[in-house]
Amino acid sequence: MTTETSAPVTYPSTASRQEAGRFPCLTWSAILGGTVAAIGIHLLLTVLGVGVGLAIFSPMTDANPISNLSMGAGALWTLYVLVALWFGGLRAGRVSLRFKS
Repeated sequence: MTTETSAPVTYPSTASRQEAGRFPCLTWSAILGGTVAAIGIHLLLTVLGVGVGLAIFSPMTDANPISNLSMGAGALWTLYVLVALWFGGLRAGRVSLRFKS
C-alpha cells in the first residue's frame, strides 16, 4: 500500500488581495438587485402585517383599541426590516459571486 502526497493548499497573500481592489466581487448590478429584493420583501411583509392587523382590529368591542397598536406595529415593522435587509444582502452576495466567477 502506497501513500500519495498531495500538494499543500496555498491561499492568496494579503498583497495580492489588495492589488485586486478593495472589494473584488462587488458589482453594481448585484447591489441594485439586492436593494430591489429587499424593498420588495419589505413591502410584501408590511402589507401582510397590515392585513393581519386590520383583521384583528375591532374598535367596536375593545375599550381602547389603539393602546397596543403602536408597540406591536413597531416591533413587527422592525422584524420585517431586518428580514428584508438580510434577504437583500443574501441576494446581493449570491448575485455578485455569480457575475465574477
